[in-house]
Amino acid sequence: MTDDMAMTLIRGNKGLAKTLGVTTRTVQAWRAKGLLKSATVVDRSRVIVYNLDEVFNCLKSAPLKWPAQYPVKTKGVG
Repeated sequence: MTDDMAMTLIRGNKGLAKTLGVTTRTVQAWRAKGLLKSATVVDRSRVIVYNLDEVFNCLKSAPLKWPAQYPVKTKGVG
């Protein structure tokens, strides 16, 4: 296997959170919603291993809820 074909594996929710710069709770929420299902390489007992490239693909294809769910509040002028 060549270097460009090698998978980058991340172990655990904590490791994935640190790699992506998010909280562990965020990763847990993504798992609960099923967003990381296809990115999970191993999920046995207390061991979870993610394929980082597939994590990025899963998150890119996930629908964004931010604009509708969290409308921007502006202060009234005057």
